[in-house]
Amino acid sequence: MSEYILPDFLNRPPKSDDFPEFTKALKRYEEHFGVGVSTAELTLSISEIVDMIEECIVQDITWEEYLGEEHKYDDDTDY
Repeated sequence: MSEYILPDFLNRPPKSDDFPEFTKALKRYEEHFGVGVSTAELTLSISEIVDMIEECIVQDITWEEYLGEEHKYDDDTDY
């Protein structure tokens, strides 16, 4: 079996302080709305996402409302 060696910058886990403005924006959103946001599917820069999160807080709209997503689950359905 061959062994692969990754460079240190790829091998270390990300630290929360790598993107402090992003971490602060997420915390403010969670404090304001009581839930977090999912940014995994976005291909935007950190600063663009931070701006979007801040806009949600200012406008008092949820992340889903900001993105134009609707609740796609039937409340009677048990998953």
